[in-house]
Amino acid sequence: MAGEFAAVAVTLFIAHMVADHWAQTHVEATNKAKPGWCGRAWCALHVSIHTVISGAAVAVVAWRLGLDLEPVWFAAGLVLSGATHFLADRRWFIEWLAGVTGSRDFYQVRTGGICGPYLLDQSWHIGWMLPVSLLIIA
Repeated sequence: MAGEFAAVAVTLFIAHMVADHWAQTHVEATNKAKPGWCGRAWCALHVSIHTVISGAAVAVVAWRLGLDLEPVWFAAGLVLSGATHFLADRRWFIEWLAGVTGSRDFYQVRTGGICGPYLLDQSWHIGWMLPVSLLIIA
């Protein structure tokens, strides 16, 4: 079980880096946080592509390593990943969370190569890989 967890978690991390930085278009990135249905639609498109890439990567690794993943838990993990990704990428949530957790000052940092909002967004996504991985291997 530990090996399954490690394989899924590492795969999700790698897939996330590709999906969030290489597969995401400039149009998605600049529009996904806009208010209203337009922003929600762009965010949903980005999250859908991200989820497909993540799911495909985990499926390939599971096949190659002979992991016996239950389809229901695999799907549930991808839904959780997509939902939490959507929430963060709408941006208001990360800003709000930074405020209530005492990280408002860090959220405001945009200097010296450090972008607080980006780092908080990425740590949110990566942090969710733990429960998502555990759910997928359940």
